[in-house]
Amino acid sequence: MKKPHIFMFAAIALLIIVGILAASGIFSNPCKSVKDQQDRNFCYRDAAIAEGNPEICGKMNNYEMFDMEWCIMGSYKTIAVNAKNISICDGVQNEGDRYLCYMDAAKEINDSEQCFKINDLDDRDNCLQAIAKIQQDTSICDKMRVDNQVDKDSCYWNIAWLKNDISVCDKIPVYEDRELCRNEIILSGKNSTIQN
Repeated sequence: MKKPHIFMFAAIALLIIVGILAASGIFSNPCKSVKDQQDRNFCYRDAAIAEGNPEICGKMNNYEMFDMEWCIMGSYKTIAVNAKNISICDGVQNEGDRYLCYMDAAKEINDSEQCFKINDLDDRDNCLQAIAKIQQDTSICDKMRVDNQVDKDSCYWNIAWLKNDISVCDKIPVYEDRELCRNEIILSGKNSTIQN
């Protein structure tokens, strides 16, 4: 008859322990149980980015400014990607991190139109070039500024290389640059559409 009392006592003790742990927030905040401060900060950063919740970044203590800024930028990027709208990155205060948020979100969304929400023209062209490479699509290079021909040519050159297609080099307007592009692909031995 003592065995049922032991099980009852063990069950009550277990419920009390679980209640204490729940009250301490260990189940709702797994980072709280991480002992090393830097590892705990990384835990909060990773949770903020995964959940798209920049408020979690505020739980970091004794952090390097880089870690806090990365946490905030990453969480905004997650929200922007989920909403398919890089304008959400406007909430990132640090200009360099805001640019990274725009770029990373636009690339993950894989939509060149998102790049046009970037005000800085050089950054916008960098965004377009990155997505053009991902999609291997020269029509995205065409959207780059006319006065940025060097980067535009680089965009065409990269796609020609990625597609192993010498005909893409023909979009480069300067004869010498166009021939360099063509010769590089010919010399690489990768081209399957060599045209003379």
